[in-house]
Amino acid sequence: MLIHIRTVGDTILQTNPTDSAPSTAVSFRAVVEIPNKLGMHLRPASQLVKLAAEFTDCEIHLSKDGQQVNAKSIMGVIMLAAEQGSEL
Repeated sequence: MLIHIRTVGDTILQTNPTDSAPSTAVSFRAVVEIPNKLGMHLRPASQLVKLAAEFTDCEIHLSKDGQQVNAKSIMGVIMLAAEQGSEL
């Protein structure tokens, strides 16, 4: 798992080049492997989308083989066609 966090003191910062002041933000990145022999089918995909939707103030994206989708979209998650062994 790969996590990138930039901090200054106790504050987590992400600097936007167009802003004069940094904004408070956190960015996480993780690589996960699909263990289910049926892959990411409708049931686990819908559970993932429900969980992602609970984070209303966050953007959550999944990517596979260069294709990135919104994790809050059931159609996007299903379109990844993540079979067993796929890395997201």
